[in-house]
Amino acid sequence: MATFIALLRGVNVGGHNRLPMADLRASLERAGFDRVATYIQSGNVVLTAPSCDPGRIGAIIADDFGLDIPVVVRSADELRATVEANPFPEMASEPKQLHVFFCPGPVPSEALDAFDHAAHHPDRLAPGDNEIYVAYHEGMGTSKLTNAVVDRLVGAPTTARNWTTVRKLVDLAGAADAADAPS
Repeated sequence: MATFIALLRGVNVGGHNRLPMADLRASLERAGFDRVATYIQSGNVVLTAPSCDPGRIGAIIADDFGLDIPVVVRSADELRATVEANPFPEMASEPKQLHVFFCPGPVPSEALDAFDHAAHHPDRLAPGDNEIYVAYHEGMGTSKLTNAVVDRLVGAPTTARNWTTVRKLVDLAGAADAADAPS
């Protein structure tokens, strides 16, 4: 069994795509996932399974709740690597200003080469392997570097989490790993 983190895009935001986390946990457990835990109401799921396909989780949500929700999955090791690769370590002390946009696949380097950094200054963007880090100068809410901009850049729907949430998910994944470790 391995630990995975499923990141759902756009659930329980502004009254749209309502998805009660208790119902989601129960649905995923019925589907055979173990140690299913959620963090806050915005679609952060930690679970254990032999494997975890985002399409399967999306299909479960569609079948059980009638919602078409993009899902990105990372293993616990991949999420820890995302934290270790943070290109903006000075922003860790401002965890609500640092966001990670999780992409469904590799970040296309040609798109990033064409990105107009000056047009989004003072906000800063840096690519990872399968994620984009954004350091917001005054917060995400006032920035022109929005989800839509990042989605166009990547060419696919992404889902963003602030640094506080990313770190909490790493902690929850570590706890799930520890629970599965042989004693």
